[in-house]
Amino acid sequence: EWALQAGVRWDRFRSERRGSSFDAACRFDNVFVPGLGTFPVQVCDPPAYALTEAAEPRRWANRASELGLSWQATPALQAFVSRTRTFRAPNLDELTRASAGLRPQTGLTHEWGVRHRPSDALAWSATFFDIRNRDEITFGYDALSNQELNRNLAQPTHRRGVELGLSWRAVPSVQLQAQVTHLRARLGDRGFEVPLVARNTASLAVQWQIGEGWRGTLA
Repeated sequence: EWALQAGVRWDRFRSERRGSSFDAACRFDNVFVPGLGTFPVQVCDPPAYALTEAAEPRRWANRASELGLSWQATPALQAFVSRTRTFRAPNLDELTRASAGLRPQTGLTHEWGVRHRPSDALAWSATFFDIRNRDEITFGYDALSNQELNRNLAQPTHRRGVELGLSWRAVPSVQLQAQVTHLRARLGDRGFEVPLVARNTASLAVQWQIGEGWRGTLA
């Protein structure tokens, strides 16, 4: 049995940034108190409001799409493949300290793998993935402004790896979930390693159905 999944999404994004300040000039005046002498007293003018920045609004139009195909080889075994085009617009925190040319990042992801459920209590999966991003958003030194800002990487990034998943229901109320991922992340055409990206990660979680409507998780 074959199944085809497809989807598309259009997104329009607009952001506007304004800055303002309240300034108050202060000085110290000497005040003479009979019998005690002269003392410095701070005197401040009424605060003044000023619009310090009104950046041009930023407008972006993006499209995301997904195309997937799966084959149910047997009731317990399924093979799948997918192609996904993604984007990510800068969030509010990133726009607060953003370079002048900050824009959404775009990506293309390919996945293929198998899912197998040999019994009602046991299931496992293996997924191979290939992710290519352009204009990836990162926080770092911006040469144009000579500041640390959120900016787009000048070179594309490439992530490739495999993810193994296991789910086992030991008893009807307790389920064990494990996941292991091996990843190679590279920057640019020369294949430099992306810093601070772990090659191997693993996770383990235990879910316990305490009662009707209640569930506990230890991860």
